[in-house]
Amino acid sequence: MEGNDLGSLTRIEVIRNGTLAKTFNAPAKGAELSFDDIMDKEGQVHYVVAPYNEHGKGVETLLSTWVGMGKPGPAPEPAIARTEKDGEVHLTWKPITFDNRGIAINPAKVTYNIYRIQAESAST
Repeated sequence: MEGNDLGSLTRIEVIRNGTLAKTFNAPAKGAELSFDDIMDKEGQVHYVVAPYNEHGKGVETLLSTWVGMGKPGPAPEPAIARTEKDGEVHLTWKPITFDNRGIAINPAKVTYNIYRIQAESAST
């Protein structure tokens, strides 16, 4: 905290939802560390990153994120146009690139269903 050398790191633990997910043993100071955390279901995930040195456990860092694909967001720039054929229309929109949480998604994984809804006529 005062600019002093922290000494050596003996390990860094990454805990996911209360379970040890990864231990980095004797990481180099300033090294960028990463690992693939393969999840079997989607949902909110909470991580705790805890460094250790010869004096014990240091200050934890807490991270939370959503894992998985949320519901696709609304189709951007929808448009409808009549065609030359009676009763036919042409629908267009830009690819959906974000889910309902604003997280980027692969547009190739989004499918679309288009339904024709019969309007009810109002009776007087």
